[in-house]
Amino acid sequence: MLSGLANHVSGEWWSYLLIFGLAYLDVLFPLVPSETAVITAGVLSSTGNTHLSLAILAAATGAIAGDNTAYSSASGSRSLCAGASSRARSRRSGSPGRNGRSRSGAAC
Repeated sequence: MLSGLANHVSGEWWSYLLIFGLAYLDVLFPLVPSETAVITAGVLSSTGNTHLSLAILAAATGAIAGDNTAYSSASGSRSLCAGASSRARSRRSGSPGRNGRSRSGAAC
C-alpha cells in the first residue's frame, strides 16, 4: 500500500510543490513535518523518479520564503507597537519609567 503511494507521488510535478509548501508552513507552524517530506524525497530520489536537486531546491526556497514571511510580519507588528507606544507617551503627562522607558510600551 505505501509503496504504491510512494510510486504515485514520486516523479510528479506537484510533489515538488508539496515539499515547498511543507517547508514554507514549517516556519510558520512548527508542527508541520517538513523534515519528513524532505527525507522521503531523498529516499524516493534513490529510485530515480524524483530529482534530488529539485527536491533540495524546493525545500530550501520554501524555508527561505517562510522565513521572509515570518520576518516581515514580525517587523511590521514591531513598527505598529513602536508607533502605539510613542503616541501613548505623547498623550500621557508625567515622566517615563525607569531607565527612560515608557511603561505603556511594555505590552508590545
